Amino acid sequence: MLQATYKSEYTNANGVQMFVYTINGPKEELAEYEESKGAFLKHCDKTGMPLYFTKFSSPDGELKVSSKGNWFIDISAQQREIANAKALGIDVEKIVAEAMLAKLGLNMPSSTPAPQATSEEEVPFETDESSDVSDL
Repeated sequence: MLQATYKSEYTNANGVQMFVYTINGPKEELAEYEESKGAFLKHCDKTGMPLYFTKFSSPDGELKVSSKGNWFIDISAQQREIANAKALGIDVEKIVAEAMLAKLGLNMPSSTPAPQATSEEEVPFETDESSDVSDL
């Protein structure tokens, strides 16, 4: 089983963000992957491992080949977990957003509306469009 591990990312000449993964696994499967890539095969300068390039970011996982010969990182297990969580009423997007912000040392913005002024004294200026600007 070939394993794809995130290595880096970059923006190509067309402005498309590309994600790069190193590929590791049994020698026979690595040879199959390398042969299928032909002239497009690239290797990591540091490790010599073959690289996989994609426009789609995904967690590290098993690298598979489709019936049409296209390689992809299998994320079906994560997709099932997300679907199960949503079926239970869990707000997966909110949990992921909170985790990402926490890594940056930030908190989720409050979803409660800002308090409104309750008396004329708290209003900083006239809001009536007919008021004279000289009164301000």
